[in-house]
Amino acid sequence: MALTLTWRDATECSVDVDGSILRADTLAGLDPRAVESMTLRMGNAVVPLGVLFRVETKEDAPDLVRIEGDLRALTSVGRGMMAGRLEVRGRVGPHAGSSMTGGRIEIWGDAADCLGAEMRGGLIHVHGDAGDRVGAAYSGSRLGMREGVILVDGRAGDFVGQGMRRGLIAVKGAMGAAAGNGMIAGSIFAFGAVGTALGAGMKRGTLFLGAGDPSVAERLSPTFLASGSHSPPFLTIYERQLEAWGFGVPRHRPTQIARYNGDTSVRGRGEILIATP
Repeated sequence: MALTLTWRDATECSVDVDGSILRADTLAGLDPRAVESMTLRMGNAVVPLGVLFRVETKEDAPDLVRIEGDLRALTSVGRGMMAGRLEVRGRVGPHAGSSMTGGRIEIWGDAADCLGAEMRGGLIHVHGDAGDRVGAAYSGSRLGMREGVILVDGRAGDFVGQGMRRGLIAVKGAMGAAAGNGMIAGSIFAFGAVGTALGAGMKRGTLFLGAGDPSVAERLSPTFLASGSHSPPFLTIYERQLEAWGFGVPRHRPTQIARYNGDTSVRGRGEILIATP
């Protein structure tokens, strides 16, 4: 049976769940009474999980854990998750899915900053907006996202994929500044408007801009060099895979993709691909 935790709105204090608690691989299949007796840190106190959540089992889905309610006060939901399915019905606080290595997290609401930060595997799908530093490295860390997939149906903030090493990030809505900052490898797909400082300091990897706005090229740093235009067949493969993950993108395919290489200021060999109508 699927385990369902419903937020009681018992507090507005920040609740730290960074203790391998609110994860599918930790909670799936457990008896509700055992789950209620687990503890979370709230401010300078430790409280039983049952004080903050109503815990019950519902439909037959043994690997599914569902959390319902406005979870903005909770940090690190799904942090380090290794397997299973975690479904959040509502908004979620910062660091959701950070450092996860496997499984799937689906968020039917908005996500705060550092979604999937330094994740190493698995898939996160946000059916809403995301904050800053999606799939990014933490301050003082050299590497961001190492593996895995992050899908955002809405908008995303600044520094998407900062320090990204491998993996894929796709955003349908607008994206803030400095996407792909310091990127080492991996792929970022932006299907909406994008901010400034794209790919600054990137060494390798691909940043695809699919909104069909040719003026973006005029805002690129001069350290990115034009290298012609073409119609790469691999974009069709990515499009099919995104649809298989439940992340549909517009079917129209631009006739040409303008390619820019850089960032030459760091001897980078990355690429920014700009769709032209």
